[in-house]
Amino acid sequence: MIVQCFELGNLATNAYLVSNQEHGSCFIVDLPDSPEELLESMQSSKLEPKALILTHAHIDHIAGIPLLRQFYPELPIYLHETEHSFLIDPVLNLSAWIGEAVSMSVNPQPLIEGIFDLEELGKWQLLHVPGHSPGSMCLHHAPSNQLLAGDTLFRGSIGRTDFPTSQPGLLEKGILNKIFVLPDDTVVYPGHGPRTTVGREKQTNPFF
Repeated sequence: MIVQCFELGNLATNAYLVSNQEHGSCFIVDLPDSPEELLESMQSSKLEPKALILTHAHIDHIAGIPLLRQFYPELPIYLHETEHSFLIDPVLNLSAWIGEAVSMSVNPQPLIEGIFDLEELGKWQLLHVPGHSPGSMCLHHAPSNQLLAGDTLFRGSIGRTDFPTSQPGLLEKGILNKIFVLPDDTVVYPGHGPRTTVGREKQTNPFF
C-alpha cells in the first residue's frame, strides 16, 4: 500500500493519496485548498479514485472538495456523522474564523468505527479519536503498519483543542487508548508536518 503525502494550501495541510499500483486504484484522505498537484499526480499515474475520506471537517481539510467534484462528481465522500453539519456551517468548519465563510453542499456517507473494507485498497481499521473535533477519525492499516492520523497526533505535538467543539481530555485519552496501543513501529502520517512513529511519540512527545 503506497501512501503519498501532498502538503497543500495556505495552512500547509497534508493530503494523502493511498494507492494500489497493481490495480490502478486509490483513495484520497483529506483535501485542502489548491489540490491541483494531488489531482494531477493521480491522473498522470492513471489511478482511479474510489473515495475521499475526511479525517474531520475543518476548512483546511475540506476546501479542495469543490474542485474535486468538478472532475469526479460521483466520487463517494466519507465523514463521521457528527461533522456532516460542519460542511455547511462556516463557524463549525472554522472558515468564518479566517474570513472566508465556506459552505458546501455535499452529502457524505458516514464513517463508523470498525473495519472499513476498501477491497483492493485493503481493510482499514477506523479509529474514532475525538477531541480536536467531535468526529476526528484515524485510519490504521495493520498489514503495512501505517496510520493516517488527521489532526490527532503530530511529531512532538497533538491537535489543537482551543476550538469551540474541542475537548482536550478526550483527545489525550483517545491517543493513549487507541493510538499508543498500536505497534511502536507504526508509521504515523499526520494532518500537518512530518511523519513520525507511535514509538517515537510515546517516548518523546511532551504532551505524554
